[in-house]
Amino acid sequence: MATTVAVRDSKLPTSGDFPHLLLDTDTWTGLIAAIKTGDIA
Repeated sequence: MATTVAVRDSKLPTSGDFPHLLLDTDTWTGLIAAIKTGDIA
């Protein structure tokens, strides 16, 4: 099972040096929960 979630802006190209986030699965789960509850808009 993966322990890291890679997040990128889908509007940017997939090749080259582009900004991205690497989150552990607990942080990712917390982020999604906060968005769903409206804590993060």
